[in-house]
Order: sequence, then structure tokens, then C-alpha cells
Amino acid sequence: MPIRDWAVSTGSLTAILVTSVLLPVSGAHAQEDAIARCRTAATAEARIACLEDALRADSREDVVETPQTAETGQRRGFRLPGLPFGNREQRDSEGAVAAQADETMPPVDGLGAEQVNARRSNRRSVQLAAAEDDRVDSAIAAFEVIPYERLEITLANGQVWRQISADNQRVATRMRQNRDYTASIQEGRLGGYQLRINELSRIIRVERIR
Repeated sequence: MPIRDWAVSTGSLTAILVTSVLLPVSGAHAQEDAIARCRTAATAEARIACLEDALRADSREDVVETPQTAETGQRRGFRLPGLPFGNREQRDSEGAVAAQADETMPPVDGLGAEQVNARRSNRRSVQLAAAEDDRVDSAIAAFEVIPYERLEITLANGQVWRQISADNQRVATRMRQNRDYTASIQEGRLGGYQLRINELSRIIRVERIR
């Protein structure tokens, strides 16, 4: 056999082996059909060309299109529609409106009236309790200056509040033991609690310790 024909035959055998390895197992029948078809080619060059075409065609079929969301880097999430995510102010406002509506409505009578009236009364009580919890107004029974010129304040209701270390306001130097003071305490917008010394019009950040 001439060297050239032997090289072509060897190349043909190599191409067949490469094709068998590279093509996916799921396409085994397609591989066999392609190999059988290529074997009928008249020359070794034609067989090699046939196998190369079959390999390229199979590679094109294996390409999976990427969704547009993957190309743009977008992430798909989920949403739970209809869930109330209102803030605290919104919920309080809605509760106040409901309580006000209950107050303007006359008591009902008839069968089951006691349940309706009890529900309205309970709603008003809850609203009043929430309003009381949101703010504390009390006279200052005593105060003392603690390290770093911070204040520790005892209210007439027995609560003790201390100026936090992160608050560097020096209000203690302005307070006098022979004067009467009142305080208003409420939750701050960014968390924590604020105490207002009404007579000084000064606000300090505090924590309750007792």
C-alpha cells in the first residue's frame, strides 16, 4: 500500500475513533448512522470529510441557548402578593381610625350584640395601651451625674434611664438639684430611646436600666 493511502486510511480510522469518543452517548443511533453513511464514500478523503461534517453537525445540536436573563445577569426571584408590609406609623394610623369609628358607632343590640360591643371595647383598650407604651411622660424624681458627665435619671413612676455612652451631650452641667424637671421619653426614629428634659428643651439618648 502506498504511504499516502496508508496515511489517509490511518487518518480515517483516527477520525472515526475521535468521533466515537466526542459524540454524546444519547446520540448513539445518530452516530452509527453517520459512520455507516460515511463508510460508503468512494475515497478516504471523502470519508474523512463526511465524518468531519457529521461531527460539526452534532456539535451544533448540543448547543443550548442561554436564557436572556442569564445573559444580562438578572436574577429571578419570587414575590408574595397581597401581604401587608406597612410600617409602624401606617399600622398605628389604621388602628386609630378603626378605634375612632368604634367610638362614633352606637352600641348594637339583639342576638350576639355582646360580642360586637366587647370587640369594640377591646379594640379601644388595645389602642389606648399602645399609645401609652409609645411615650412616657413623668416628673423627674432624682438625677445624678455618672462618669463622663452623663446623666442617670429616676422618674416618678420608678423607671431609671441612663444616658448612653455614645451620646456626648453634656446636659448634666445645666441641671440644678433645687429645680423640678419633667421628662418625655419615646422611641427614636433610628432605634433606641430619646429622653427630652422639657424645661431645658434638650434631648439625650438613653437606655432603661431599671
